[in-house]
Amino acid sequence: RSDLAYLWRQYLPEGSNGADPAVSPLRGRLNNLPPALVTTVEYDVFRDQGESYAHALREAGVPVRLRRWPGLVHGTTDLDVLLPDIARAYLDDLAAVMRGYLDLSPAPAPRPARV
Repeated sequence: RSDLAYLWRQYLPEGSNGADPAVSPLRGRLNNLPPALVTTVEYDVFRDQGESYAHALREAGVPVRLRRWPGLVHGTTDLDVLLPDIARAYLDDLAAVMRGYLDLSPAPAPRPARV
């Protein structure tokens, strides 16, 4: 509990309102948001909060993909030196989902103007 309190103080500047939706998105309006990707990892103190957010988005009608990565810890992408294959697979999966949300196909070549 004390570790979480410490992390909260690092995240939120002194005097800020923790109930502000910019700080705690679950407290805001969730409808009409763009599609979302929420990823969590098995060993993360914030896992349940992330998954609750994904479920709340879904209930608000927002298209959402929720992915929990088993066996990983918070900050896995920062462990690329120690776990390069796992970190790369994680990042590749995130990129694939984002490509599905965005139209990243090349624009067609312009047609020559007719004279």
